[in-house]
Amino acid sequence: MKNLRYLLSITLLLGSLMMIGCGDDDDDGPSAEELQLQMIAKSWVAQTVTFDETDVTDASFSNFSITFGTDKTFSASNGEPIFTGGGLWDFGSTLDVIIVDGVTMTTVFNADASALQLPFTATGESIGSRKSGLTGDYVFNLLAQ
Repeated sequence: MKNLRYLLSITLLLGSLMMIGCGDDDDDGPSAEELQLQMIAKSWVAQTVTFDETDVTDASFSNFSITFGTDKTFSASNGEPIFTGGGLWDFGSTLDVIIVDGVTMTTVFNADASALQLPFTATGESIGSRKSGLTGDYVFNLLAQ
C-alpha cells in the first residue's frame, strides 16, 4: 500500500509539472518578419530619386508613389521604367532585403519608419515588363503617407 501511495504521488507530481510546462506561447508578440512587414506595408511617395548619383526626381519620378501590401503585392504609379504598375514583392535572404518584381533592394528605415531608402543596381536585364538596357545605381528616398 505504501508503494502504491508513493507511485500515485509521483504520477500526480509529474502530471502537474507537465501541465505547468505547457504554457501559451502566443504571448510572445509579433515575429521579426511581422514587425518588418508592418514597417514596409504602407504607401510611399518619392522625396528624391538618384541615378548614378544624379538627382532624377524632377525629370522622371516627381509624382512617383508605391504601396507595399501586407499580402506582398505592390502597386506603383509614375515609376517607369523601374516600377511598372504593380506585382509581387517578398523578403530576401534577410529581413532588411526585399525583392520587388525580381529586383533585389536593401531597405533602410529612419528611426520611426516614416522614411524608407531603397538602393539597388539595375543590371541591364529585362525583368517582367521592364525594358532591358537600364544599367546603373538607383536610390529611391521615400516618405510614408
